[in-house]
Amino acid sequence: MTTILDSEPGLDDTALAALERTLGVALPAPYRRFLAIHSGGYPTANVFRRESRRRGDTEPGLVSEFLGAADLGLYKTIYAGRIPAEFLAIGHDPGGNALVIATSGTDAGRVYFWDHDAEHTPPTRANLYLIADDFDAFLAGLREADG
Repeated sequence: MTTILDSEPGLDDTALAALERTLGVALPAPYRRFLAIHSGGYPTANVFRRESRRRGDTEPGLVSEFLGAADLGLYKTIYAGRIPAEFLAIGHDPGGNALVIATSGTDAGRVYFWDHDAEHTPPTRANLYLIADDFDAFLAGLREADG
């Protein structure tokens, strides 16, 4: 698993429950476990593979930062009406695209790349590209950049 640098301390169960109430979501268990250890930070291994615009193919992406618990509500407000309501921004790449996690529905727990260059109004899933089936698989799939 990748090392997370400059993380705030993790949240205890009481703080996690309060965060879920504030956000109005049930955090998927793997992501909740991550927040119990790390509240945001910068992964040392930060390269992932995601679906490309040509579905069935993949391309690389970068995590520049995971959002800390204090920022999740702010980003939920920023992305309201821009990403589908069942998704929560949990990080971003260097280009301002978001890493999001599904918090409800049949995709609950899955991690996606949200491409702001292909944004739709109202928001659709057309610019969401699957990265991993859950947050643990996402972390396990992170690799260090070559060179």
